[in-house]
Amino acid sequence: MVALRGYLRHRAQLLAHRGPHVLHMQKAFQQMNLQLHHVWSDITGETGLKILHAIVAGERDPLELVQLRNPACKSSVETTVQALTGMWETEHLFALQQAGCVG
Repeated sequence: MVALRGYLRHRAQLLAHRGPHVLHMQKAFQQMNLQLHHVWSDITGETGLKILHAIVAGERDPLELVQLRNPACKSSVETTVQALTGMWETEHLFALQQAGCVG
């Protein structure tokens, strides 16, 4: 029972501290001129995280990244490709990787 309580406390702390990390990811996207907020309301959803992982893994082609989106997304492919066209500066990619805790 004590171990479970410790796990639950740790999980609650992680959830409480995720907000700043999401803001850092949004800022990194904005600095790279990726206008994802026009396409998705939540970049930490299924589609956002798939694209985040692909970007950190080295994918830069918007036509490839758009293939990762959920087919139920309301935004058109063209709008999504425009939102995924940006400047891939190393320092912003590093910040994105650190904030997203991936890679």
